[in-house]
Formats: sequence, structure tokens, C-alpha cells
Amino acid sequence: MRRDVHQLMRYATEQGLRVSLSPSATPRLLNTDFGALKKDGVRRISLSLDGAHARSHDQFRGVNGTWNWTMRAIDKAREAGLEFQINTTITRGNIDQFTEFCELMEELKPALWSVFMLVPTGRASMDDLPHPDDMEAFLLKLHRFSKTASFAIKTTEGPFYRRLLWQHREDGQSPFPKRGPVGINDGKGFAF
Repeated sequence: MRRDVHQLMRYATEQGLRVSLSPSATPRLLNTDFGALKKDGVRRISLSLDGAHARSHDQFRGVNGTWNWTMRAIDKAREAGLEFQINTTITRGNIDQFTEFCELMEELKPALWSVFMLVPTGRASMDDLPHPDDMEAFLLKLHRFSKTASFAIKTTEGPFYRRLLWQHREDGQSPFPKRGPVGINDGKGFAF
């Protein structure tokens, strides 16, 4: 929305910062020149997919068409040679779509699948939180999937995932995979 966004991206890149964008998938985004974003120094774009198919994603987002806009933005990123990641918020309404999410991610092949554990703020309520047993089962499946996925996976707002990794580590092995979901970005040079 800022008229000087390209100038800001170029300046940040010149200062040695890694520049990424996390836009909403809208028709306005689709009118953006993704090649210019890359030329200005953008290294990655993150897009949200909160349902494993169009109906559930659009329902979560509250706007019909966001699934299609997101898929078109992914295509534009690929055409420009711009790395992309997928952000997914896990809720009571989509936690049962794990298998479909995995299939979708293997099809899309993002640089990173960032799996967000819902924090009940804004439109989200306590009723949207998955049951703890369902979350535990989900994270176990995510852990197994992270060992074979062709892309990196990380969790956000899921510090309890570390406990699960420790509990399910194999003897003599580090509980943390070489890539994917460990740690929290807070306080590690991450700025908005």
C-alpha cells in the first residue's frame, strides 16, 4: 500500500537485511510485478493457506476467492524465481485436514511450511482451539512428516512442540531434526 515500498525494500537490502513480504492474497497483489519485487531485493514471500482446499480456506479467511488468488500468487512467485513459504494456522476447524495439507504442500513445494498454533485473539476464540489430545496427535504426525518432507517445516506459537520432540526422540539422537520445527523466532533478529 505504501508508494515508497520499493525504495524501502531496496534500502533494506543495501543495508544487508534479508527482506521478505507477507502480503494478503488479493487482486491488488496479483497486479504486482513479482519480478520487480525480486529485483528490489525481496528474498521470500509468505502466503497463507488455512484450509487444504478452496472451500475451507475461503471460509477461514471470510472472503470467497482467496484460495484462487493465493494459488495465482504462488504461480507468479515461481515465474519470478521468488522463494515462497506457506503459513497455516491450525484450528479446531482444519486440524482434521492434516493428510490433505501434507499432500498439498508436497505438490506446492514451498521453501518452508510455517505451521501456526492458534492464539485466540482478534476473530479467534477459545472455541476455535483444537482439543489438547487432537493437537498432540497432530504434532506427532507433523513430526513424522517433517522427517521426509521435501521442504522445511517450522511451528509458530507452539513451544510445547519441543516437549513432544524430547519425549519422542530416538535413543542417542538429537530430538531436533536437521530442518523444521524447532524454536521460536522472537528475540532472534526478526522484525516487522
